[in-house]
Amino acid sequence: MLRFPFQPDKGKTTFPVKARPTSPALTSSGQNSTCGIYPSLLRYLLFCILFFITTASSFTGHAARAQTRLSEEKTTRLQNHHSELPDTLDAVALPDTLNITALRDTLSAVLRDTLPTALEETQPLPRQVPLKQHLLGIRGGYAFNTVHFNPDRKQKNVPSWINASLLYTYYHHLWGNLPYFGVQTGFTYTQQAYDTPELKRTYEVLRVPLTSQFHIDMWKTRLLVNLGCFAGYRMSATDYTEEQPQGIPVTFDCNHIYADYGFQGGLGFALVLKPFEFQIEANYLYSLSMIENPALYSNEYYTYGYPGQLLITFGIFIHLHK
Repeated sequence: MLRFPFQPDKGKTTFPVKARPTSPALTSSGQNSTCGIYPSLLRYLLFCILFFITTASSFTGHAARAQTRLSEEKTTRLQNHHSELPDTLDAVALPDTLNITALRDTLSAVLRDTLPTALEETQPLPRQVPLKQHLLGIRGGYAFNTVHFNPDRKQKNVPSWINASLLYTYYHHLWGNLPYFGVQTGFTYTQQAYDTPELKRTYEVLRVPLTSQFHIDMWKTRLLVNLGCFAGYRMSATDYTEEQPQGIPVTFDCNHIYADYGFQGGLGFALVLKPFEFQIEANYLYSLSMIENPALYSNEYYTYGYPGQLLITFGIFIHLHK
């Protein structure tokens, strides 16, 4: 039993402490005996290194001998084959030494003959040429004309066959990537009209459309989507009443608005038989310009009227470039 190196105070209880067993790794001199393990470990590592070097050398030697043996067998087969050639080839003798110059010339000739063909076969496909199509044509059709009045004047639609257009269409790749874009413009001679219980009035209108015509091509057909705007000029007007069924011209004054503008949209279908193209379309045009002065009929109650037109047309176009 061990005691603490100091004496406890008198009158205090002391507890016995068991001595820790002495480690067998400690010698009488107090040094650790594991120092003797290091020489053995070093000898073991040295043995492993030597064994690895010896094994690698052995494998290398075996591989070299195998390669030499294969070369000798190949040379023997070539010599036997050469000795078995027919008499007509006896004049052709294999050179004892390799002619580097002749080999280089042969390889150069082979590369000169085969490399261009190989490069042509491996060249990437040429970039697709952007779509550019120019079309010029005429178009005509049937229209349902009306004017949206507020307050309502019990107006009715007025059908009309007077619709003729001379149009130019340009199809191209938008930003070089979208092959579905086109723009269309030209001149259109048409009518605007409304029919109320008191009066039927028609306007002769010259219009210039500017339309984005998107198209999806399928074989020899196109699906058309139109979205755009227009500007026009109301040239004249005619009134039809029960007293004047043949019509009387309207004198334009400050109560009549000449300028016309608005937006349009529609769908169409085209049959492409180059150099011709046949198109059927249905478009709706809504004017943002009032057709008359709101105070024309009353200074107390204004009447606002905006023309609208449903236009069904058939067009014939010709491709200007193949």
